Amino acid sequence: MLTMAGLDINKLKTPARTAAAPTGETKEPSVPWWQKDIQLGSGMSDKIKADFFLQLYTLTEAGVDIRSSLELIVNQQKKKKVRAIFQKIYEDIIGGMSISQSMRAQSCFTDYEVLSIGIGEETGRLAIVFKDLYSFFDRKIKQRRQMVGALTYPMIVVVVAIGAIGFMANFIVPMFADVFKRLGNRDLPAITQLVVSISDGLKKTAWLWMLGFAATAYTGWKYRKATWFKQYSSRLILKMPVVGSLTLKIHLARMCNSMALLISSRVPVLQAIQLVSQMIQFHPVQTALKEVETGILSGKSLHGCMQQFDIFPPKLIALIKVGEEVNKLGDFFERVNGQLNDEIMHETALIGNFMEPLIIIFLGLVVGVILIAMYLPLFTMGQTF
Repeated sequence: MLTMAGLDINKLKTPARTAAAPTGETKEPSVPWWQKDIQLGSGMSDKIKADFFLQLYTLTEAGVDIRSSLELIVNQQKKKKVRAIFQKIYEDIIGGMSISQSMRAQSCFTDYEVLSIGIGEETGRLAIVFKDLYSFFDRKIKQRRQMVGALTYPMIVVVVAIGAIGFMANFIVPMFADVFKRLGNRDLPAITQLVVSISDGLKKTAWLWMLGFAATAYTGWKYRKATWFKQYSSRLILKMPVVGSLTLKIHLARMCNSMALLISSRVPVLQAIQLVSQMIQFHPVQTALKEVETGILSGKSLHGCMQQFDIFPPKLIALIKVGEEVNKLGDFFERVNGQLNDEIMHETALIGNFMEPLIIIFLGLVVGVILIAMYLPLFTMGQTF
């Protein structure tokens, strides 16, 4: 039994590190709590899937059969819900099912993953498919962590700024306003009158702001899967400066990564587009892919169909055209994916570095205006007396 040999699959490294890893135990870099993947419900997070496919790749590449590999994975899985899923797959394989058939019965695996593994079983390239699936989820995780890491500090500053401004508007400004009333000074500077009026307005309408925020959040959650909501929200996002472009590139990178994996697994282009259109949740890309699918069915080329949509950059279309001509479409999708990922990393870092000073300057200006507005009448009163 492999479990008797003391093999701990939780210590397996990535394929690139496995060959050059020293014999001593190495530690994985720690991940801050705000960058960790959150698992909701009974499904599996991207991190769990990445680890699962990495373990399957490493074991099958080493010559271990699927049944024994799954036995190892089940025995060393600590999370009960995930362990139950792996246990069911293991039992199905013992009962004569293939791993792709068993995964299809599990709601936590997508058609994209199931079909890729099925093609790997048919072509004898199962280990390579496991490696590609691991790479897909690993890139997705790193991309998300980088974005969260770049935006965490600016978001903290925003929250602190809102809290500080709210505190001053609801407590400091009213306190000074009472002082001015007791002193009987009606000739307040215009800036002081403006700040006091804004403070009074915010204090009286605070519950309306909170109610509006709660209603907006509830509406977004309730109708998040409705077509009209997807259309409206995606249009709003795309119109945002910087954020719209970055969001589109993220989804295009995922599309190219998925297409590269499916085509390299010898999935027909039409079927690959069908699967990717189901997986991509960004409405403009999803709608465009469905139209591309219709165009291919009518006999048009892939790049010709994609030219009809502005969301696909000319560089992407040009590379796909070359890929079709030289019959290396998967390689060119992978190349576009790499270029988009580099742009995403660069733009994410720029956003984080650009937002921090702007937010701090804005906070300083607001606090400065409030303080000037409150102390200016005191100075004028001192000169009067």
